[in-house]
Amino acid sequence: LDESYYAPLDLWTQARIEPLRDGGIAIYFRDISEQRRAERALSGAETALADQKELLRAVIDGTPSVIVAFDAEGKILFVNETAARIRGLPKEAVIGKDPTVGLAPEDAARLLAAHRRVLQTGEAQTEEFTGVINGRTRTVLSSRYALRAASGRIYGTASVATDITAQKQAELEARENEERARQALVALEKANEISRRTEERLRQ
Repeated sequence: LDESYYAPLDLWTQARIEPLRDGGIAIYFRDISEQRRAERALSGAETALADQKELLRAVIDGTPSVIVAFDAEGKILFVNETAARIRGLPKEAVIGKDPTVGLAPEDAARLLAAHRRVLQTGEAQTEEFTGVINGRTRTVLSSRYALRAASGRIYGTASVATDITAQKQAELEARENEERARQALVALEKANEISRRTEERLRQ
């Protein structure tokens, strides 16, 4: 079989040559343009899908937030690179495991409780908590929501947790600075009052 492409007409043909009994040959041509266009479209769609998957992977694994998905039993369905790194394990070693793997007992208990609440209610929940991560005390803002099948059935939950320790520290420092400024103002007002009373006594 021999294929040929005629660009001006976007035409693909397939030629088949068969010998004849009298020593001649017969050449049969078949238009395979639609088949080739369909294959080209499919290849383009597959390339686009692969590009979208790569983009999604880059976005999910590139974020500093922790992203984890769980099935109804609490087994881990998915983790991004940040979540795996915090647990101290490669992603492959976390998938399918118990959600407590790599976590302190109190953090694991909090996670499971939040997972069960969302499974039962179907409502998204957001909480802020402080825990020990990689040996350091961190403040985390976590949002958890239900994973639903096309039928609406809840088959798991997913959570996105962001380290807000720096933000909380900045807020604390701002409050401390505000309190110091208030105390300084009070002290200044007292000093001014003492100075005013002293001047009044000296005038008498």
